[in-house]
Amino acid sequence: MAKRSARDLFGAFIGCIGSLAMLAALLPGLLSSAIGMILIGGAIMTGIVIVLSDLLSGRNALKSLIGVVLMGMLVFAFVYAPLWYLSSLAASGDLLRFNFSGVTP
Repeated sequence: MAKRSARDLFGAFIGCIGSLAMLAALLPGLLSSAIGMILIGGAIMTGIVIVLSDLLSGRNALKSLIGVVLMGMLVFAFVYAPLWYLSSLAASGDLLRFNFSGVTP
């Protein structure tokens, strides 16, 4: 039963972080609105509960905290980077234009 609840908590954590990354890439003004604050609070609260549940099950709190932070950073990067690339370069018209000036055919 403990394994399932830990997976559910990580699912909620990843969902909050992924939603934050989408907001940051597409609509950065919404990060300071109520929906952004709810997502930030949800990510922080689920991260705290994950660390506490690991601590109660006998795991190292520092390892758990480092794992939660690294997972959050990876999820944010993997969601934010492609959306930023597509939104910034598609707007400029350089989305599929590659510079091969030094390469001869």
